[in-house]
Amino acid sequence: MLDQWITATDDPPPTFGAIISAEHNLEIVEALQALCTNPDIRVSYVTGNHDLLSWQGDNPLVIADTFPGMAIYSQNPGVGEYTRDNILWAEHGHRYTLFNAPDIWSHAGSHLPLGFFISRLVASLSQETGVIYTTPEVLELLSRQTMATLNQRRTLEQRYPMSPAAKGNLDDALIIAIFNAIARFSGKTSQDEFVMNALDGFDPDPSVAEVSNTYATIFSDWPVNQNASILSPR
Repeated sequence: MLDQWITATDDPPPTFGAIISAEHNLEIVEALQALCTNPDIRVSYVTGNHDLLSWQGDNPLVIADTFPGMAIYSQNPGVGEYTRDNILWAEHGHRYTLFNAPDIWSHAGSHLPLGFFISRLVASLSQETGVIYTTPEVLELLSRQTMATLNQRRTLEQRYPMSPAAKGNLDDALIIAIFNAIARFSGKTSQDEFVMNALDGFDPDPSVAEVSNTYATIFSDWPVNQNASILSPR
């Protein structure tokens, strides 16, 4: 529900307050409020990737004021986990996925990963065509091109064994190529910008090319970044 990702590139991402107060969300907000006030039910909120900024600024207060009694599990840098008696554990899987894990390394002072920008490109495609697309559907539509690239890579690796560093560079290039292909498929050029309204420290608004450069080493840096204590598994 608290989704800042499914927003066209030309529109400013909504605040949590705007999402909660939107008329089309009224029914679900009231239903959740009823659950939160039910003394026989404990409602717990564990953050995910589309709402990973729920810990920032006034967001926790906005959520808590709207849903009194809800236990909120949302911590810097955009992860959270629920536990009951240290026996039952629950968290959202974005912590362990390349495109969706909080990224505090690629862009100084921010947390949004590459998946945020991919989702917004797909949202723009849906808005401009009037056809609802999802990110997996767009990736499927581009799969032939992607598979051709992967096959070329496998052939190259078989003929010319690569060092781990070289393989990482090739994987980085492939991921950025996929991102740029999604941008083109969504009707965006390299100079088109993502309107951010300074969300999560992105100021000025980054272009498609600048996003590509920002996350240019997302794959090769992944092992080191995920070994950092802030995102390490239990």
